[in-house]
Amino acid sequence: MFLKNVRKAAFNKSHNSDHNGYQSSLILRNEMSLLSHSTHDHATSSLDDLLKIANPVRAGALAAFNVTAHPDEVLQIPSRDKGRFIRIHAYNTVNCDAPAPVLANFHGRSFVNPLHGSDDEFCRFIAKKTGLAVLDCSYRLGTENQFPSSIHDAEDAVRWILAHPEKFDISRLSISGFSAGGLLSLVVSSVLFPQGI
Repeated sequence: MFLKNVRKAAFNKSHNSDHNGYQSSLILRNEMSLLSHSTHDHATSSLDDLLKIANPVRAGALAAFNVTAHPDEVLQIPSRDKGRFIRIHAYNTVNCDAPAPVLANFHGRSFVNPLHGSDDEFCRFIAKKTGLAVLDCSYRLGTENQFPSSIHDAEDAVRWILAHPEKFDISRLSISGFSAGGLLSLVVSSVLFPQGI
């Protein structure tokens, strides 16, 4: 309710102003500042309470992106955490006669939005144009999981690829990502291949 009232006040202020970008920026900053103070003032706020605020925002982002993926196959590979699995969308991996060069990809969206599959068009294009096996790897998000869970998932995905030379030509492994996924690709590369960067 608090956030709804703040948004309403911000909307009213913005429509009674000169509508320039500076004014809108100030209003948004003030709204976020009030939200920040609100969550810090109430020590009893739990993660569930905070997720009630964040989830509608994420739902709006998901609807805006309209993520649909059509991989050739979906894999569930083991995580370092017992009983957990990492979902991978695989492209150009079916009916391969020999180990294929491989690209591990990680999606973006700020470690917040669950947009695994948003790179479907990119992955399909790369697989078709280059003949690479492309593995679009999911990872845990920062909103529900502690650091460094997303890095662990990215490392686990690449280690899984390296452990399967019968499927993938691991001498020709590439790692890519957009935004947050780009950060993951750099971190994983520096951890697993420090001499190769």
